[in-house]
Amino acid sequence: MSRHESARWKISYGWLRGEDWWGDPVSNNFVLMDILLHPWAVSMNENTPPAALAIGAQYIIGPNPVGGWAGHPLELAVYSENGWVFCKPLVKGVRVGCESPAGWYYWDGDEWVGEDKNAAAPPAAEGQFYDVIMWVGFAAEPLEEIGGIPLPEDMTWPKDALDSVGRSKTAPDIDVVISVMRNFTEQVGTITFTPGSTIATFVVTADRVFAKGQTISFQTPVNMPEFFASYGATVRLVLNRTGG
Repeated sequence: MSRHESARWKISYGWLRGEDWWGDPVSNNFVLMDILLHPWAVSMNENTPPAALAIGAQYIIGPNPVGGWAGHPLELAVYSENGWVFCKPLVKGVRVGCESPAGWYYWDGDEWVGEDKNAAAPPAAEGQFYDVIMWVGFAAEPLEEIGGIPLPEDMTWPKDALDSVGRSKTAPDIDVVISVMRNFTEQVGTITFTPGSTIATFVVTADRVFAKGQTISFQTPVNMPEFFASYGATVRLVLNRTGG
């Protein structure tokens, strides 16, 4: 079989036994693989080659290149001991990390797309959750602090307490309004157990942001029924980040 080129990256292969292709074809293969294996660009969107060059430095060229980059828009460029080596993105999904602007970018067939810009931020229900659980098996005193959990990351209790749930073993005789507190002093929402129902209702009028290290706790009302016990809630917070 004579020499062929692979369908995706035009890598040479298939020459006949005894043929000497240890010149450009094989050397070009190795250079191409070096460019594509874990690529990391110094920058992207620049159209002029930088004045200070280091061998091995890689760039994503801008759309209107000049000078030593002329004719290679949006290509990967690596500076070698023999000058610039270029790699035209041929395959969708090629992924490159970049220092400036910082982030990960992939080739969508026409341009480089920032992975964090490819889709809208997920709604709270689809984000990364952090559940805080309150359970009270005893008759708490009026204005008693229940729990006090320092949070390990920035996170938000979304408006309307999306996906938070609460219930009690038995329904109280009067409304029992548990305050959800930030740093023990600021009420950010309420959990209410009403007469005739064992299912709690939540009131959170706006997104409530907790910074890393801040505390979430629960406080009983001043008119706490003497014998109301065995109730709890899961407060679902959303981590202020995406991607895991």
